[in-house]
Parts: sequence; C-alpha cells; structure tokens
Amino acid sequence: MINELIRIRKKITEKTVSYGADIILASHPHIVQPFERFKTNNGNLDSGFVTYSQGNFLSNQRWRYSDGAMIFNFNITKNIFTDSVYISGVNYLPIWVLEGKTEKGKRV
Repeated sequence: MINELIRIRKKITEKTVSYGADIILASHPHIVQPFERFKTNNGNLDSGFVTYSQGNFLSNQRWRYSDGAMIFNFNITKNIFTDSVYISGVNYLPIWVLEGKTEKGKRV
C-alpha cells in the first residue's frame, strides 16, 4: 500500500512539473515526508523542488508521528545581468507540537 502511494505521489509530481511547476509545496498526510529536487521542463527556473508534506504546525492529533512539522525556507534569486532566476538557500527547521496543560489543568 505504501509503495503504491509513493508511486502515485511521484506520478502527480511528474505531471505537475510537465505542466511547468517550479516549486510544489504539498501537504495533508499530517506527517513530515521528504522533499526532492528536480529538473524543470517548462518552468521559469532550471530546477525546482517538491515538499511532499510539511507535517502539522498546529494539531491535536496524537497518533504516531503526527506531532512534528518542518518550516521550509527558500529564496528565489534573480540575476539582473543575465536575467536568470534560480532557487537558493533551501533549508528547513524541524518543529515539534507540544500538548501541555495550563496552570489550571486545561489542555493546550
């Protein structure tokens, strides 16, 4: 089942890139998944990337792996002399969603 989902995810990414996507910021599985770089076909950049899922920033889900996320940062740079545009400075910051209690015992 997992391998089939990965295959479908890759096919969707390939199709989206073939339509000209440079950057794909995907989400929803509620867990952090990998990001990958790719060569663009019809895009404005010579290469791009996809984040398959950035996890949960705010969540009250308590099932396995659903309490993490990543803040994904990147820069798009334009060289005014050559008119080239490219992605630079790609990095991420992992975060963790904490379920805690206030002083009065209320869950937050």
